[in-house]
Amino acid sequence: MSHRPSWLRFLASSLAVAVLVLGTVVPTAMAKKPDPPKNTQLPPGRPFRLIQGMIDGLDSRIDALEAAAPKGGALWINPLALVGTTGAVALTPAGALAPGLVVGAAGTASDTLQAGLQVPPGFAITGATVCYAPGAAGGFVSSVALTRNDLAPPFAPTPLPTAATIGASPGAPICELMALNTPYDPGDAVAGGPAYLSIGVSFPGLGADVLTIHGIAVLLEPVAAP
Repeated sequence: MSHRPSWLRFLASSLAVAVLVLGTVVPTAMAKKPDPPKNTQLPPGRPFRLIQGMIDGLDSRIDALEAAAPKGGALWINPLALVGTTGAVALTPAGALAPGLVVGAAGTASDTLQAGLQVPPGFAITGATVCYAPGAAGGFVSSVALTRNDLAPPFAPTPLPTAATIGASPGAPICELMALNTPYDPGDAVAGGPAYLSIGVSFPGLGADVLTIHGIAVLLEPVAAP
């Protein structure tokens, strides 16, 4: 839920109070001084209309700020950026009719595919999803994980705890969703650091097989203001 900035709420409240004060002071002052100075900022007979216009303008600015506020969602990344960590599987681009990354194996094999994540400043990672078509001989995505690296040597990787463990099995095309227990902000000066997505693939060895990764998304939400 979005919140209007506190200074804008304060300004709107101050203008509302000004309306009540001017409702008493201005008519009295105008009655005593029928010829107000030419440089007055409140034209005779229109103080309330002027102040209401100021309030309406302020509301419009607040609405515009709320509409422009960043919102969370899925940040889709390029499956072709994935690389294997053991070389046990072959990675090739899919055909134009079904774009994506083809992961193939000649027999029993497993590997972990990895990609670095570029998260816009001001956003935290809440999870990830991998959409793929399993292999005809049983090849499937066995895990989806997120890892962060320390900002200082020896740059040790730390798995980010997930709310559920992905343990998919062969079947129809599917999108596997993984959610973090706690949102992770890579830009945090103290607890942040480089983030990586890892996708485990497994082939049961029923002959040559391929699976196709059609989409990978990192789920983001705006970082809460301090």
